[in-house]
Amino acid sequence: MTLNKQLKDPQDLLNYLAIAYAFFLPISRAGIVLFSGLIIITWLFKPTIKDDIKYFLHHKFMIVFLLFLLLTTLGLLWSSNLEEGINYAKRYWYYLPMFILALNLYKDTIPKLISAFLISMLISEILSYGMYFNLLEINNSSTPFPTPFMHHIQYSLFIVFTALFLLNKIYYEQRFNYKIIYGLFFITVTFNIFINGGRTGYITFFITLFIVAFLNMQNRIKALLITSLIIFATLGTAYYASDTFQQRIHDSKEELAQIEQQKYHTSVGQRLVMYKMGAEIIKEYPILGTGTGEEMDVLKSHIDTYYPNWTMIKERRHFHNVFLHTGVQLGLLGLLLQLLIFYYLLTLKIEDHYFRNIKYIFVTIYMFGCFSGNMFHQQFTMALFALFAGILLAIHKEENRLA
Repeated sequence: MTLNKQLKDPQDLLNYLAIAYAFFLPISRAGIVLFSGLIIITWLFKPTIKDDIKYFLHHKFMIVFLLFLLLTTLGLLWSSNLEEGINYAKRYWYYLPMFILALNLYKDTIPKLISAFLISMLISEILSYGMYFNLLEINNSSTPFPTPFMHHIQYSLFIVFTALFLLNKIYYEQRFNYKIIYGLFFITVTFNIFINGGRTGYITFFITLFIVAFLNMQNRIKALLITSLIIFATLGTAYYASDTFQQRIHDSKEELAQIEQQKYHTSVGQRLVMYKMGAEIIKEYPILGTGTGEEMDVLKSHIDTYYPNWTMIKERRHFHNVFLHTGVQLGLLGLLLQLLIFYYLLTLKIEDHYFRNIKYIFVTIYMFGCFSGNMFHQQFTMALFALFAGILLAIHKEENRLA
């Protein structure tokens, strides 16, 4: 069948668009918008779209996700800041490709998607090193660290996931020459983690490293010892080889010392203050929250009323914690739905051991990332979730079809 004939079938075209989507995801905001839009438009022309919708309505993960999106939209009704609320809610359209990919990916497309993503991450990594060694000048006003396309917190999520994805891939790869290639890629990506300033990335990498070891090694004591040695060796090398990592360690020590003195003007200190305020606001609006778009207005009012000395918090645009932000915005009901999204993805039945491990790695890393930033509402990380959740759901669907 020629390419021209294949492209006449919307599902075939969707698979080609998905590969392009995976490639542009880590390196281009415009690419995410373009291919997300094309995937959605192409899906609307699919003759069996009704079958897809029926599947949506019979899958727990998708039902919960749709309920969360619905509650976010309904949250506009009890928000007094509709402009901000609409701007907030409409960004969730970046998750729509996830539903489409879940139901329309062919089995043989998935390895191509992953390869496209890894190639793009390699490009991003090379550019990051170019910035670090002053070989390239790429202006990224969102961060002072060598991350070419996104904020360093988001980038740390991408590179930590890539590193541990590669480690899992090395374990299952049968061809020795490919193991070498993936091994070298893993080493360079791992060092890239430590030349960037995402402290959550450091912690997430080490914690998930244990998970990868326990998933792939039957001897738990051996897994613990080997992983511990890798962590100590990595920490020592990174500390002496990366000025950025060394500085971030010193910054963390200084910030903790400031907190002990009840000084909360630092990055970590301000986040602790926001956690305290967020918990207080949830107690005030427990069930449905403040409403979509009003959460930061309520925070500012809370500061004026109870904490007039902490006005520096007013400059924050979100709570730097996805679950806290959702709890304030949509109450305990919204938080429950969001937690169920991760629960149903984590418990998604996948027989293939390789992809089952990827599921655990991805959900663990993404959830840890959610504790340090608003990952569930940032373009790059939303697209990352849409891609890999879509892949995992597609594998689940394919395995059920063959069962």
